[in-house]
Amino acid sequence: MRAEITAMVDSLLEALDRWVPAEAVRGLDFKGSASMPWHAPPCDYVPEPSDLDLHLWLHEDASAEFEERFQDTRFALMLAADVEATFRRRVPQPLHQPRSQVLILNEAQRRSPSWSRSHAEILRGAPYPGTDPTALEDRETLLAGSAGAAALGLSFMDKLGPEVKAALRAVGWRVSSLAARLLGALGAGSGVWAQPRSLLFPDLRECGCGDVADALDAYFGHAWAAFSSGWQDAVPMREAVLAGLDALALAAAQVKRTL
Repeated sequence: MRAEITAMVDSLLEALDRWVPAEAVRGLDFKGSASMPWHAPPCDYVPEPSDLDLHLWLHEDASAEFEERFQDTRFALMLAADVEATFRRRVPQPLHQPRSQVLILNEAQRRSPSWSRSHAEILRGAPYPGTDPTALEDRETLLAGSAGAAALGLSFMDKLGPEVKAALRAVGWRVSSLAARLLGALGAGSGVWAQPRSLLFPDLRECGCGDVADALDAYFGHAWAAFSSGWQDAVPMREAVLAGLDALALAAAQVKRTL
């Protein structure tokens, strides 16, 4: 699976080179669990729920033009088709197709001027912008994420069979960073964001958050089982969502006890 990650990163870079002039790019960074070592794949990387994140930072004099272009549906579909075709040439029969997510940093920074950075592998250009996340930011984000995940019921009460995957995705992005975010909220420092999840679980247990680590273990185990079913078996998907909700609720309770 690591070879497929590398192939997808290379395919994204190759396609972006065809669609975005190099002089418009200020920086390009590879982020997320796909960019880190996998000490324990069941929790360090789950195919599809784990994102392959590319963050594209445009020069200010080019950002307006290309942000508008990226918003054009036809342009976006053609770019995505180029990425997919390039990936399939590299890996004709993949075990999985990594789920890529491209973020335009300029737009993200406008929404949140105090944009917090985490682990990033610089692929091109300038170092990743932003500031290290603070304990306060991690606490606020964690509490908001837990509350938001717990209130998604109306969106998923009618999701059956393979459609349960939508619930897994909606909860999963909140769960994927939970170990680092909880430790950061408890004052561990920004270095936790550069660590694979499996290396953070002992730290969670040491600081009295073993129940969160157990719930995360269950979440990633069920998510792998769902992937192994080809995302057809609703049972492990629901179990993963429930374990993720447990992890979020337990982490929120821990943070509230420290306030």
